[in-house]
Amino acid sequence: MIEQGTAGSGRVHRSTLWKVGAVAAFPVSMIVYCAFAWYGFETIRPWSLFWYFVALRAFAMGICLVLERTLPFDTASLEPRELRTDIVFYLFNNFVLIPFFSLTYVKGVAYLVANYSIFAVFDTRGMSVVASSLLIFFALEFGAYWGHRFVHTNHFFWRGHATHHSPTRMYWLNNSRNNILSYIVTYIVVVTPAYLLAATSEFLILRQALFLILAPFQHVNADMRLGPLNYVLSVAPNHRYHHSAHPENANANFGLMTVVFDVLFGTFINGAHWEDEPRKEMGLFKPIPGYKKHSFVFQETVPYRRSFWPKQAGDVAPVTKQRRW
Repeated sequence: MIEQGTAGSGRVHRSTLWKVGAVAAFPVSMIVYCAFAWYGFETIRPWSLFWYFVALRAFAMGICLVLERTLPFDTASLEPRELRTDIVFYLFNNFVLIPFFSLTYVKGVAYLVANYSIFAVFDTRGMSVVASSLLIFFALEFGAYWGHRFVHTNHFFWRGHATHHSPTRMYWLNNSRNNILSYIVTYIVVVTPAYLLAATSEFLILRQALFLILAPFQHVNADMRLGPLNYVLSVAPNHRYHHSAHPENANANFGLMTVVFDVLFGTFINGAHWEDEPRKEMGLFKPIPGYKKHSFVFQETVPYRRSFWPKQAGDVAPVTKQRRW
């Protein structure tokens, strides 16, 4: 460990050596991860795509655990039952729900695209690999941005997405704390355009490989200093604002892997300002009596229980344009 803070204080004294590590943490981690991902793409993937992704998840988990141990941003303890809750969501969503959607919705969209020529108008196969990859990547990010923004402003879908915003502290594992409604929106706005644009299987695999490290990096409890990359990447420094308990901060930085569209559409807050932010509380906007954030069954069914969602107690707030560079 570079330097230890006071346990439970939420504050860490940062030396010069610490700050050097914080600047190096992201690029070094990404180089190591990408090297492993490429090695696995050449060796594990031809044998089993499933185990390739399992290996990437495990490797990304290892990186996050090392970073959270050596460069903790916040030393406050987890709430009781928090770890158990996040493990349940992680296992169910990644090994039950996502495979289910892959075998149903994804295969259905792929079948329609392959069998109905009307979709050929979106075909990118005549473009160069670089051009088509960039076009498809940013098209999917565009869909993800507006889909995420939608669930923050639609009362019903917010009640599902609130599951993800219920934690009061960010760490790598609560990235997977998501209600099924969030996955439904994501598959519609991200997976569908991927097939409409004729994304290759290689592109989809490599994009997923990148996502498997950037998703936990969105929530990792590590002090990473990104500098100019804060204007590009949607990782922990920027994402802390998105998990704020204050709507004017939380309704910002919607991007999935990049904040490019937050910058373009006026919903960007530079995560470099978080240390000076006077209101660091995270979680839902207001307390909701009877809300059981550590119950998996409750979280999956609460969107359909209208009695828990009076508008004055934690429901949606309008998105206001802002750019805090």
